[in-house]
Amino acid sequence: MFDTHDTWLPTEAADRELTATLLGYWQRFAEGVSLSVSLLLGQKPPQMLGLCRQFSGLSWCHAAPFGFCGGVELPLPPPDAPLRQSLEQLLQQITERTQLAGLVGVDFLLPRTHDGHSPKPILIEINPRPTATMELIERRIGISLVAAHLAAFDWQSPCPSPPP
Repeated sequence: MFDTHDTWLPTEAADRELTATLLGYWQRFAEGVSLSVSLLLGQKPPQMLGLCRQFSGLSWCHAAPFGFCGGVELPLPPPDAPLRQSLEQLLQQITERTQLAGLVGVDFLLPRTHDGHSPKPILIEINPRPTATMELIERRIGISLVAAHLAAFDWQSPCPSPPP
């Protein structure tokens, strides 16, 4: 269980304001292509459903800096590709180290390299929920991802998936 450190937070108004400012995002900046992989966990074997290129911070979308503003689905890399192997390893680690079930989105950056080597993905976050780009994947695979998500918890969907 995580300690939320609530007793560490200040009680005076001025101190609360300063603390709120300082408790923003503290991250190291990394450059690369923003991607997400969609997973279905809790079934055997866990499934990698799809890969999407994410867009963020685009002014023509009126997005906040680093704010998500859309995506496009990409084909999954072939099984022997270094990126696919990294994603398979990540899938295995998430499955072994967590008790997550259902639809899970994993955001990561793929750094641009100029030396001909395959870049190592940089994990940004694991979203233990259906994500915005999963709609793109659902359209391609032709099944209800909500039904698949419920099935991962042994729940029956009230509406069966339409035929593909």
